[in-house]
Amino acid sequence: MCIELRPEWPKGYWRKGTAEIEAQEYKQAVATFEKGLERSPTDQNLVDGKRKALQMAAVVDNIVGQEYGEFDIDAPAPNPQPVPEPAAGVREADITDDQPAAAPMNDGQWPGTMEEEVERIINATDHYSILHVPQDASPEQLRKNYHTLAKMLHPDKCKLPRGEEAMKNLSIAYGTLNNDAKRKNYDDYLDARKENGGNGETFAEWDHRRQVTNLPPWLMKMQQYRGCALVLVILMLIILIPLVLIVVVLVIILWLICVFPRECVLRCCFPEEWEEYKERKAEEQRKARQRMDEEMQDALHRNV
Repeated sequence: MCIELRPEWPKGYWRKGTAEIEAQEYKQAVATFEKGLERSPTDQNLVDGKRKALQMAAVVDNIVGQEYGEFDIDAPAPNPQPVPEPAAGVREADITDDQPAAAPMNDGQWPGTMEEEVERIINATDHYSILHVPQDASPEQLRKNYHTLAKMLHPDKCKLPRGEEAMKNLSIAYGTLNNDAKRKNYDDYLDARKENGGNGETFAEWDHRRQVTNLPPWLMKMQQYRGCALVLVILMLIILIPLVLIVVVLVIILWLICVFPRECVLRCCFPEEWEEYKERKAEEQRKARQRMDEEMQDALHRNV
């Protein structure tokens, strides 16, 4: 709307391009920034925005390119043979954590269609099922399956209603299992879930609860008494406030020592340098006023 009302306003193109980046519409964002640069070629915000959009659009290309060579994001997604329907009499309830629903990695029928993979990831019970790997999978297996699925579910290609949610779950699963420490914690979580039969607790909730139980004994003891948290906050303020005051005083003293004498010396002993210094200060003030004017324009057109 802002662009239609004021086509020459570069801030409107920057806002639209930024919104398209947040919506993961990177190619549209690049086009928007380019339109803005046609009218304002020197606008740094548009230049930075275009660079960011190009980098985001190339993320999956670069990742997959390192593993499999050059990759075209607009190429059709892999669509191998469909997964056969389960035999009659096999119920969904028969599939448990000890018997994952994912087929073996080398069964020749994975990945399925885009719709099948989105549905499978959304309904997966753990990160290993999301990535379609066994629990003892190697980092190479994790990386290969992640690249295959990320290529298929990239937001620029997958426009299914729950495709973005599936891509988010895929990224979380790979980020957890690709880190040795996080993967060990996640394996402990799966073991604990099997022992207690699964109480609906997510990995994030389990990890947070475990971190709380790993607090120092003296801190857990203090948490049992009402008002201890307030006492700790007051003690910290008593300690920090004098330190902050000391830092402020030191900064003021350093400013008086370094800045004020410098201006006096320039004015009295170096008149030419003093004139240059005044011009720089005036230029800085002009730029500050320009920024204030831009902020006022933003406020005026915020709801346009």
